[in-house]
Amino acid sequence: MPVDSKTFAHTVWGKVHACGSCGFAFVHPRPAPAETGKFYELDAYYTQGQSHLARGAAPSFQSRLRQHLAWRLDSGRTVAQVIAQQVPQRPARVCDIGCGAGLIASELVAQGFQVVGVERDPKAVAFSAEGFTVLPGSIEALPQELVPGSFDVVLMSHVLEHFADPVAALANAAGLLAAGGVVVVAVPNNGSAPSLSAGLSWEHLDIPRHINFFDAASLRTAAQRAGLAQVAVFHEGFCRYFSNEYIETEQRIHDHVVGADPGVAGHSRRNSQWRSWGLLLRALFGSDNLRYDSVGMVFRVAAPATR
Repeated sequence: MPVDSKTFAHTVWGKVHACGSCGFAFVHPRPAPAETGKFYELDAYYTQGQSHLARGAAPSFQSRLRQHLAWRLDSGRTVAQVIAQQVPQRPARVCDIGCGAGLIASELVAQGFQVVGVERDPKAVAFSAEGFTVLPGSIEALPQELVPGSFDVVLMSHVLEHFADPVAALANAAGLLAAGGVVVVAVPNNGSAPSLSAGLSWEHLDIPRHINFFDAASLRTAAQRAGLAQVAVFHEGFCRYFSNEYIETEQRIHDHVVGADPGVAGHSRRNSQWRSWGLLLRALFGSDNLRYDSVGMVFRVAAPATR
């Protein structure tokens, strides 16, 4: 990946490798944590309260029809819905790691959860909603105010792909759980049809902010290595992919990527209205793991092995 997919400036963090055993993919060499702050110095980013997507052309009848059909096909669940199902008791304590602008946290507060957010991006913290506390920090450097073993849910929604050691991040999250608590994780699904179709121009690739790239199997493997056991799988992110905003955003990414390095043209495919229709038809016959651009899992601390 020759350029930052948001600023289109040259990046030295664009070389992606994949493990032939577990499928986990990763940027190498790795940026140091101190180097990643500048990746978020953007004019607009969704965690900072402002969409970074292209404005998009006014929807035609065909584009409105495509989005309506996608809506009809969408059976995904939001993170807040998953948490409400997994943890029915109220009040329950949720630690939202990487809470961004606080959209999920606000939804959980409205459902009766007690939420504490953790966020390292000062611009994102500034947009956080009222009704919950936001502490500066990250899963790599947890705030001292967080008491180990005190949360019913630790949430990391689109967080694990940003940090240098995802196994250590999952282990840190597990350490915050009270007995019977759950870790809920959602990541971009690099095994999805949108990812496989777009290649380097996939909007959720988001290099260099994303330095880890998961599919369902590699996410499960990382959790197992952190001492966690899967109890549920969910998917999200379908209808949005068929909007003009997403199509034009990926067109813009493709044009800058290939313009910077024509040699990678075989790894980036330009989105279009017709390609979007093809992806929708593919979704008709695909599994949820192929259909949705994000995959999530719910984990509990694994029971000790017995002899």
